[in-house]
Amino acid sequence: ILGEVKGKKIGSLRCRGLKPPVIKGHTAAFRYWFEAFGHSGPYSENVEIREGKQTLIPSGNPMNALAVKETNKQLVKRAKRPTTKDTKKGRVPYEPKRAPPFTIEELQGMRNYCLKSYEGIRGLWLWNVIIFSFALFLRSEEPLRLKMKHISLPKSFSVESGKLPRRLEVRIPWSKADRKAKGVTLTLWSNPINPQLCPVKALFSWFLITGIKKGFIFPRVSRNNMKVIAGSARGVTYYRKWFSEMCKNRFGKHYTTHSIRRSAAKWAARCGADDSTIKRAGR
Repeated sequence: ILGEVKGKKIGSLRCRGLKPPVIKGHTAAFRYWFEAFGHSGPYSENVEIREGKQTLIPSGNPMNALAVKETNKQLVKRAKRPTTKDTKKGRVPYEPKRAPPFTIEELQGMRNYCLKSYEGIRGLWLWNVIIFSFALFLRSEEPLRLKMKHISLPKSFSVESGKLPRRLEVRIPWSKADRKAKGVTLTLWSNPINPQLCPVKALFSWFLITGIKKGFIFPRVSRNNMKVIAGSARGVTYYRKWFSEMCKNRFGKHYTTHSIRRSAAKWAARCGADDSTIKRAGR
C-alpha cells in the first residue's frame, strides 16, 4: 500500500496517500487486506505448547479486536483536535475537561486548609508546592525535581538588611516543551499586596522550618510528617493524590494539579496580560 500512487484503485479500496489525517484510511486498508488474506471473523488468540515453548496463534481479523478498536478511537479523537490554523478560523481550541481553573479566594482556602488540617509539615509542603507552581506557571512534575542550586538571589540583595528579596531567579533545567533541554530561567516575584499568597515568603518560611540548605527544594516528607528526608525526591503521583483529596474535602470539586497552571494563566489574563505574555510565562 505504501508504494501505490495516490488515487489508484486497489480492489474496492481507493488509496488515500499518506498525508495526515489518514488514520481512518489506514484502518480501512488494514481491514481490507486482512480479509483479503483470509483473516475474517472475530479475533481470538490460542496458546499452544510446541517443543516445550509456548506459541501464540492468532485467528480472525485483528481489526475487530476490542483493544485495536479502542486505540483507533483515541487516534481519531487526537486527529480531530483543531490546529492553530483551525483556531484562527474560529474553531474552539482543545481544553482538558478535568482541569477546571479556580479563583484566588479558593487559593486562599487551599492555604488555610493545608496549614490547619494537616499534622506536621505535610500541609506546609503541599502549600509551598502549590503557591510555587502558581507563581511560575509550572507543570506538576517540575517543582519536585528542582534543587537548591537552581535558585539564586539577586546580586543587589543583602542578608543583613533583614528583609525578604523582591524576587528570586529559578532555573528550570528542562521541561516537556523544551525538546533540546536548553533550560530556562524564570523570575519568582514576591507579592507585597497579599503576604499570605506571597511565594517568596512561603519559600523562605519553608527553608527556615525544614533547615534545607542543599539537595531538593521540596524533598520527601517522612511518614510521621515531622521532618523532610534530604536527598529523596517526592513522586508526582503522591502530590497529585494529595492535591485532589484536599480539593475534594475543601471544595467538593475535582481540581487537578494542572488546574494550578490554568488558574495562573486565567488570573494573569484578568490582570491585563496579553496572550503572548501568558504564552511566554507558560513556556
